[in-house]
Amino acid sequence: MINLCHDGKCNNLNGGYNCNCSDGWTGFNCSECLYSSSCQNNDGTCNKTNDLSVCQCPYTWTGFDCRKVDECAVGAPCENSGKCTNFDGGFNCSCTKGWAGNNCSDDINECQTSNPCKNGNCTNFDGGYTCSCTKGWAGNNCSDDINECQTSHPCKNGNCTNFDGGYNCSCTKGWAGNNCSDDINECQTSHPCKNGNCTNFDGGYNCSCTKGWAGNNCSDDINECKISNPCKNGNCTNFDGGYNCSCTKGWAGNNCSDDINECQNSNPCKNGNCTNFDGGYNCSCTKGWAGNNCIDDINECQTSNPCKNGNCTNFDGEYNCSCTKGWAGNNCSDDINECQTSNPCKNGNCTNFDGGYNCSCTKGWAGNNCSDDINECQTSNPCKNGNCTNFDGGYNCSCTKGWAGNNCSDDINECQTSNPCKNGNCTNFDGGYNCSCTKGWAGNNCSDDINKCQTSNPCKNGNCTNFDVGYNCSCTKGWAGNNCSDDINECQTSHPCKNGNCTNFDGGYNCSCTKGWAGNNCSDDINECQNSNPCQNGKCINFDGGYNCSCTKGWAGNNCSDDINECQTSHPCKNGNCTNFDGGYNCSCTKGWAGNNCSDDINECQNSNPCKNGKCTNFDGGYNCSCTKGWAGNNCSDDINECQTSHPCKNGNCTNFDGGYNCSCTKGWAGNNCSDDINECQNSNPCQNGGTCINENGGYNCSCTKGWNGVNCSDAANIPESPSMQTIKIEFPTATAPASTTELELTSLNSEKQVRNIMFDYLLQVRCCAVKGGTLDSPWMSDHVLLHFRHSNFLALSLII
Repeated sequence: MINLCHDGKCNNLNGGYNCNCSDGWTGFNCSECLYSSSCQNNDGTCNKTNDLSVCQCPYTWTGFDCRKVDECAVGAPCENSGKCTNFDGGFNCSCTKGWAGNNCSDDINECQTSNPCKNGNCTNFDGGYTCSCTKGWAGNNCSDDINECQTSHPCKNGNCTNFDGGYNCSCTKGWAGNNCSDDINECQTSHPCKNGNCTNFDGGYNCSCTKGWAGNNCSDDINECKISNPCKNGNCTNFDGGYNCSCTKGWAGNNCSDDINECQNSNPCKNGNCTNFDGGYNCSCTKGWAGNNCIDDINECQTSNPCKNGNCTNFDGEYNCSCTKGWAGNNCSDDINECQTSNPCKNGNCTNFDGGYNCSCTKGWAGNNCSDDINECQTSNPCKNGNCTNFDGGYNCSCTKGWAGNNCSDDINECQTSNPCKNGNCTNFDGGYNCSCTKGWAGNNCSDDINKCQTSNPCKNGNCTNFDVGYNCSCTKGWAGNNCSDDINECQTSHPCKNGNCTNFDGGYNCSCTKGWAGNNCSDDINECQNSNPCQNGKCINFDGGYNCSCTKGWAGNNCSDDINECQTSHPCKNGNCTNFDGGYNCSCTKGWAGNNCSDDINECQNSNPCKNGKCTNFDGGYNCSCTKGWAGNNCSDDINECQTSHPCKNGNCTNFDGGYNCSCTKGWAGNNCSDDINECQNSNPCQNGGTCINENGGYNCSCTKGWNGVNCSDAANIPESPSMQTIKIEFPTATAPASTTELELTSLNSEKQVRNIMFDYLLQVRCCAVKGGTLDSPWMSDHVLLHFRHSNFLALSLII
């Protein structure tokens, strides 16, 4: 709600309002003062201007009643040349470039906020920044490219092309390097000397060939076998760069001229004495051994047959006898008495003899050990026309077709029992019957039709299928007609040769295939990829009638036999020099680049972290360092001495250290930069005895309660009764200033009445000043000064004049 009555009570009326003004105010809206005490803060004066009585406020105060503080006038709060604008309840600072914050005391770190250095390192200082440009850039913000081609002509043996931030050199033949000052060392890049040592010189190279090689590039083999026949006792085989000698037996050495002393080297006579001679040796074997190297054991089993009743097994130096059943001993000459040792006859009596025994079996048993039942089926064959099955003590007969009875000896008359002859007459005989078939039928039971296909074979070139009273011919390929006797001319009817010429013959045809085709009908593509692999350096892709070569990288041509010179065709080395070789190329990268094509930027930030005290930002071909506060330089390794550059400690002493600084604040100040006033009133309330603490920049004032005074309201005061307002007038001669400092202490204030104004009239020529802590300081600016103290509980004042 708007209070229309500035210093009074507003009464609403029909169609308007009126004001009941407070003491000391008048006018329609209670905005005209009656006397100076109406103007607050003690030093305001009530003056008549244009028929209106208004308050003229002292410096630092404003408002119609001088109650509002003009912060812009009080302490110049806007630092670093900032412009201060006062408003009700506060102020605004319009900061100069490079500063921010409520009081323009905070440096804007342009390096962090806007990164103004486009191609360089940014170093911030209070109120601004400087740019340290990377190579190839200049200007305040490192945004101006340096044209090295015009300024320094860096390409020693080539053409220079400038680009933003650098330049490229197109080198003439035989030169390389960033500035075309490096001779191409063919010995290192392409290794031209295939079998020799390479010596590089400016513009070329020489080859010093190793033994066995010749030619400009040491790639021609010398055939020693034809020239000098070096192998004395052997065959010579030439190979690239040398020769091999295959020595005849008994000779060794590179040229087969050294006799092999087998007796010393390998001791070939395993069981005998060795005698060496040129190209061989002789062995004299010890007893029991034979052979060229005395490694053949004499086989006693073959020569003397020592095992009398058993098998002889020879081994090195001796033999073993495996005795037959019934014999024992080293040479199997001792009989074993089985009747005494094992009683082998299960169902009979045992009789021993040399090398064995006999069993006399009881009735019904047989076998060597009388353990076998007598199998009547095997011994007497009781089943005359059937199969016999033996069991312990007897047998059973399973009769064949046409027989019956216990021993299958009774004939079955099938003609009477089943009449088996379907289309004929039946005649019985022992064990079977015969059918005499009627015409047109055949078979055991006269149930089979006579098969013409089998009897006359009517189908000349096909398969015959018989049926009752006839047959069908299924002709083989190439034949037709009822009896498959007519040749089919496939060349005219079906044109079977898909990719070739057709020639007909009886029962078939031949195809003469065109190139790239095969098969009976020339329909099978010849897969050249499988047969001959024509693609020298690539993948073979077969297609009908031919093939294509998909060349591996670096090769071209129909059969992938032509090397592609990538260095000339595609210039693959993005940031480096290219050297071609068969099937590929090599890139020699310039600084800051890597990869097969020198297109991969080397991320120095990941590899080595060059920014010692800052954040590393990689870019193509290099990196930038964004230094943390307190550091500078390309790699953020240079400490910024803030104490010298920006003097950050506003109210204190500065001590620099690596990466920062410390401020040692003077009394009454705090904060990193000693720019924060210590509010003693909040921290410790130094004003005693109920006094009110008023904080100031770098200190404080105490507004004491009645009866107390002193800096901290700790001194008792004698305060006489006084009216609600007291005016003390001090006069001096108008021509001179006071000869000495006079201290006036006011102690006549009444604690029960609010002090509104204390006024001093100075009649001499003076200059105005501000009030600090109750003390009036010079300079002065008027010859009639009113001092206003806005604190209602201010009880004591010391005035120095």
